[in-house]
Amino acid sequence: MDFCPLTHSRENRRIRLNNRLAIATMAQHSERPYEVENVEIVADSDGLRVQIFTLAEGQCVPWHFHSVITDTFACLEGPMVIRTNDDIDAYRLNPGDTCEIKPLIAHRVSGEGDGPCKFLIVQGVGTYDYNPVEEPAEG
Repeated sequence: MDFCPLTHSRENRRIRLNNRLAIATMAQHSERPYEVENVEIVADSDGLRVQIFTLAEGQCVPWHFHSVITDTFACLEGPMVIRTNDDIDAYRLNPGDTCEIKPLIAHRVSGEGDGPCKFLIVQGVGTYDYNPVEEPAEG
């Protein structure tokens, strides 16, 4: 299993998951400004979200950043690609590979060559936000 070189925070934090809270907050996160084939919510509480995304061919999670939370990706089916605006290279993940994107780093997620992919994403610890950004100019 490979780990993407963007960052390597490994702090353990206790997060108490409460089924009642998870059900109450699922609706809050159900609307997305982009389309994906499927999203399965594994856990959703104050400060932590765990989901499984399935992207169909041609779909992506467009350029965005988070103010506080870190996104940790684990590729389940792929390959998939995570691009960041502070790197020239894209990070290619095969099934079993992981990658962590720190707060304030704009990123875009898709299947390689705009193909399909499936990934688990852990988002936390902190308040979730989604801040869209324009696609960076290639230079």
